[in-house]
Amino acid sequence: MALTGTPVVNRSADIFGKKVYKIFRVQDFKNEQARRELQEKISQLSVNRRQKEPLEVLANLKTLTLYPPALSLPGSGSKINYLVDFLKERKGQNIIIFSTRSETFLEPLAAALAEKKITTGLIIGKTNFQEREENINKFQNGTLDILLCNIQSAGMGLNLSRAETIIFADRSYSPADNEQAEARFLPTTNSEPGRVRLVIDLICQGTIDEKILQLLKKKEDIIKVLNTNPGYFFS
Repeated sequence: MALTGTPVVNRSADIFGKKVYKIFRVQDFKNEQARRELQEKISQLSVNRRQKEPLEVLANLKTLTLYPPALSLPGSGSKINYLVDFLKERKGQNIIIFSTRSETFLEPLAAALAEKKITTGLIIGKTNFQEREENINKFQNGTLDILLCNIQSAGMGLNLSRAETIIFADRSYSPADNEQAEARFLPTTNSEPGRVRLVIDLICQGTIDEKILQLLKKKEDIIKVLNTNPGYFFS
């Protein structure tokens, strides 16, 4: 129970056996002095965190690599700066940029590109159906070269096969989400068998980006084992 994150179930004395399991004695924790002593000893041995606190830390670590101003930090972020330069040099190429963040990456990126007179289309959660279809049609018929897509919002049911390059500014924690996003730019027919398509990941060295890729690799390895040998984990 000491390892479950719930060492105290019913009363403060529950933790006593975990704290001094080698000392065979019982101490009364009902009086106030004993309670204070117990609380002091626990505070020296443990860190109490609410469940949302680690999630906030993880979210902020990702925000740090994508759009530091969202954390009240200066600058527009290395990924936005890189993509602005990258796209300026590749005018006329058909490119999709994926991210899990809309307000803290894709929208600021669209604004930064607009300042450089680079037109983009957005497919994110707040994009209405008509605008979404308009952006897809423009991209597919060649009147729009760059689409900025939220991985979840544009992950299924879209044909964006005109794209030559897709760029992941960050990856979803779910391999299935990432695979669906990549599948958007695969050809639906065999009409272009020799066409080369490029997938790029933007990784900030020494950051959570690297950890996420490592985690995804482990998940993908497990999925491969299950797909090739379904009885492996259940035999």
